[in-house]
Amino acid sequence: MADQSRPPSCVRVRPDERGIHTWSFHIDNGCPTTQRVKIELSFRPNSECLIVPAESTLDWKGEIGLANQFEGIVEC
Repeated sequence: MADQSRPPSCVRVRPDERGIHTWSFHIDNGCPTTQRVKIELSFRPNSECLIVPAESTLDWKGEIGLANQFEGIVEC
């Protein structure tokens, strides 16, 4: 994680519904440009690189284990 930087402050992530094996997130891009981010989880590899167009929201749902914690988002 040390080599990955945080996205600009105009990109925000909102954790949503968490199931036993899944977790969904909304990634809001309020920036005037497209952003590329990954969702960072504590005990599992990060999500794939997600492309979020300018001024839009992307919904992402992924498989996770029970012990995983949401750590944030990083640029990719």
